[in-house]
Amino acid sequence: MIELAPPACRWGFVFLTLSGYLGTFFSVIEIRHVKLLARLLFICVLGVALFAGAKPKPVPQVVPHFDLMLHCGVFAVLALLWGMAVSRRRWIWGLAGLLFLGAGLELWQGCMMPARTASLADMAANTLGVFVGTVVFLIFLARFLPNKN
Repeated sequence: MIELAPPACRWGFVFLTLSGYLGTFFSVIEIRHVKLLARLLFICVLGVALFAGAKPKPVPQVVPHFDLMLHCGVFAVLALLWGMAVSRRRWIWGLAGLLFLGAGLELWQGCMMPARTASLADMAANTLGVFVGTVVFLIFLARFLPNKN
């Protein structure tokens, strides 16, 4: 009779197996291709975020605090992609730029768009998103890209 491991062990095994496959995948493709793809995705996500921020009406609330989830998620993705797209020398400056972009978008919405308001909660969600994306990138860097290129 075959005994199954407890669920935590099975999921840990799945994670280790998956991370092994991802490590193999990233060792096969070249880092420059990852950076190029990250740059393209960064530009696309940034364009969508700027377009959504420039609309005269805000995004409808599907669930409570949906806008905060969107702010945090978009800026986390932007920070993650920025980390993957550039060298370490430019990395910190880009994260600072994302923080200023988040604050600037909110101020622009409050000053230039009558149907929208600037919100400190949205700015905080943008900042939290940048920090979450940075932490995820650092974990990704340490786990899957051992040469830290």
